[in-house]
Amino acid sequence: MSIILLVAVFFGASSTSAQSKTFKDVDASFWGYEAIQWGIEQNIVKGYDDDTFRPDRIVSEEEFIVLLVRAFGITVSPLENQRWSAPYYIVARQHNLPVLSTYIAPINRQNVAEIIVGTRGVNFMGNDAIAYMLNKGLSKGKSSATVEGYEGQGMLTRAEAVAFIKNVLDKTGSKTMGVRPQEKSPNFLLTQTEELQITNPKAIEALHQTIRYFNDGLKQTGLDSSYYAGFETLTFTENLYNGDSNSKVYNTSKSVKDSSSVKFVYSLTITTNAQSGEIDRVSVWVHDQERVKDIVLSTIYALMQDAEKSKQFYEKSQFSSSIDSELKASENKSISATEGPYKATYFLMKIREVSKGGPSTSVHTFEMKKV
Repeated sequence: MSIILLVAVFFGASSTSAQSKTFKDVDASFWGYEAIQWGIEQNIVKGYDDDTFRPDRIVSEEEFIVLLVRAFGITVSPLENQRWSAPYYIVARQHNLPVLSTYIAPINRQNVAEIIVGTRGVNFMGNDAIAYMLNKGLSKGKSSATVEGYEGQGMLTRAEAVAFIKNVLDKTGSKTMGVRPQEKSPNFLLTQTEELQITNPKAIEALHQTIRYFNDGLKQTGLDSSYYAGFETLTFTENLYNGDSNSKVYNTSKSVKDSSSVKFVYSLTITTNAQSGEIDRVSVWVHDQERVKDIVLSTIYALMQDAEKSKQFYEKSQFSSSIDSELKASENKSISATEGPYKATYFLMKIREVSKGGPSTSVHTFEMKKV
């Protein structure tokens, strides 16, 4: 009986069919009228026997999760001797959504933002999740379209729950629930308003793999994790190379301060093909002379995507015998090697830091691109 009551409280006790319905407490001027009618027509939520919808009633986490899963058209079956919402929570966890399993406790608007952005295949928490919602038009906020105006610690109402989910489905044009990544998504997605993000699964994996190999190279040098590249720190630039609309260019960099200035450490730039998701180019700019070979090697690992083959390439190419002498060169020089579909080029440049008579610094650049 308690299970029946719980279901009835949220979805209503009425046997109303899936069609538009007039409620005493929701007229056509109500801000959520259209969303509520959509929810009724989709048979996601119902009104009550007294012809009310009760749009301002606070929603619990399990009520929201049930509504969300149903809205995505995912069918579940009851589980014997388990809570009525258990199969819906299983779906949420399969998609790595950040549910708290608080069940009957009210869900706040920040938690809702974190869950909803997860259904879009991105991982943001707290204010980042709220910013993503606002920038993608998934919410207009509570009092204003700002992080503060979103009022993340406020509770969620029935009307808001339906409106949030309708917005998600309207924006994506699909009922496919995305899988939330384990790692935090790159920060450029917070401000990128157009849908020219990382949508190709191969590109996502290629970027992750490149960064993993690059960090492996940094680890070999003895640098601690504070120097490692992060997927979440990637910035995005479109059409960087010759206005090529098929190129998606991502960059991350590290710098370190000393007592007098900021010294640049490295910049890693990765270019993917928008159609295939494969890597077209990787460039690394480095200031660290002693460790440059390990960073060059890690870049080869990243592009070749085969550690053993990359090692063999490194050992047999002219890089292994030429870099040491090139590092000692006083003039700008470059060397190149080709293996498979990639051409690898190494540049050494001497740059004057202050003036022609001032101290110089070495800038090491390694680039691999498809030929």
